Amino acid sequence: AVVLLTRAASEQDLIEALEVWQQVDGRKATPVTYADQKYHRWSKPGEGGDQEVQFYWTQGRTLCLSNSEKALRKTIDFASRSGPGSPGKKSLAESTPFRAAVSELAANVVAVAYLNPRAWDSQVERSADNRMFVELWHRCQSVVLSVALDPGIRVTENVRWRPTTAEVPAQPHGDGEPLAVARCLAGVPPEALLVACGKLRVAPDWIDRFVELIPPNDRREIAGLRRVLRGLLLGFDLFSDVLPECQGNWSAFVVASDQKQSNRLPIDAAIRIPVPRDKRLSSDSSGTTVYNALDNALSAGANLLGAVRNAESTGPLVVLRQKGEGLDRVRWLDGLGICEPAYGWTDSALYLATSPAVIRSWMDRAKSGQPAGEVLRMSRSLPRDVDQAVLLNVRRVRSVLRDRQSFLVQHLSARNPSKRQRVAGDLEAIADMLRLLDFVYLTIRSSEESFEITFGGDLF
Repeated sequence: AVVLLTRAASEQDLIEALEVWQQVDGRKATPVTYADQKYHRWSKPGEGGDQEVQFYWTQGRTLCLSNSEKALRKTIDFASRSGPGSPGKKSLAESTPFRAAVSELAANVVAVAYLNPRAWDSQVERSADNRMFVELWHRCQSVVLSVALDPGIRVTENVRWRPTTAEVPAQPHGDGEPLAVARCLAGVPPEALLVACGKLRVAPDWIDRFVELIPPNDRREIAGLRRVLRGLLLGFDLFSDVLPECQGNWSAFVVASDQKQSNRLPIDAAIRIPVPRDKRLSSDSSGTTVYNALDNALSAGANLLGAVRNAESTGPLVVLRQKGEGLDRVRWLDGLGICEPAYGWTDSALYLATSPAVIRSWMDRAKSGQPAGEVLRMSRSLPRDVDQAVLLNVRRVRSVLRDRQSFLVQHLSARNPSKRQRVAGDLEAIADMLRLLDFVYLTIRSSEESFEITFGGDLF
């Protein structure tokens, strides 16, 4: 059942609007008396001779409209018990979860949708097979979806939850400072199609709590993967030993590739992870640094991947190459064809990319302090105090689709040349759909009490 509550400017305006609606829609209103109140059964002929029936009730300048007579009567009953001076239940708008959920809505919000999780508890318990989902649902207090005009469009989903009853250790390295987007994007090329950045804050025991929620049969695969990673990381666990020491801001981007080979990816991607070079692993008394563990894992993993590929293929040999020494060293796998997986180091970060040239360019731009240009301008539209952010430069994507259409068509139809015309048409359709937007973004903000996702964009 659906119940719509709306309020007119005045009681007379509401009466006149209902009369016009009834005449235009050809409806017949039949009054019904219930609990000293009068509501109307609204009907009109539907398809196949069936009657299309709705019900409405007015109270002053407020209209209640529903497709269910039972739901309408429940609304009338509740209104009579919760009016001024009545000892009845509080309305939803007066409840603590609702008031907390809408307390932080922006002033420019034009529409709000509120989900009351408690009304769905029985359905979730009956239908959900995943225990993790059920536990998370019971912790959820409210879900609010809001739409704002900013002057672009901003859609925000805010989920508030009850803190877990178990004692959760505080994250030792976390901070409450806002994400410094401009600093995160230092060195990002202005031609980037997609940019992402955020705070890296990992609690040492998060993986163990996550594994407990996974079915026992699936835990073996995770345990096996962790053992393999331990071997590469000099005996340390990636999730509980290494990542908790990598605290700071991370950033990543995607650009159109300069390579024109048909077997090569049409894009290049890179990510920068905060790794203090001299930071020692707190779980190790011998003084092993985070850098030593990660560098050994990357070097051994690259050599292992190259060896496996060489054993399975008769094509060109895959070789781990290196350029530079010390902090200027960049290493990459040459011979894979589709890309050249690479990594490099600075005093404070690890760089991973699909090409060594992308890493070198990013490092050089970051050293020179070159601003991110158009990307930085887009970031000014982001909500404040976010933890993670993703920006898509739609204007740049349209430009790439237009300028590199022939290359993209050739690449995407390489395995089936007969579909070249269809692929070209699909690319043109995508470009047409993207004409409405300048850029779009997605941000995430989390705290001990809420989780908020915001999706927005600027219209031309």
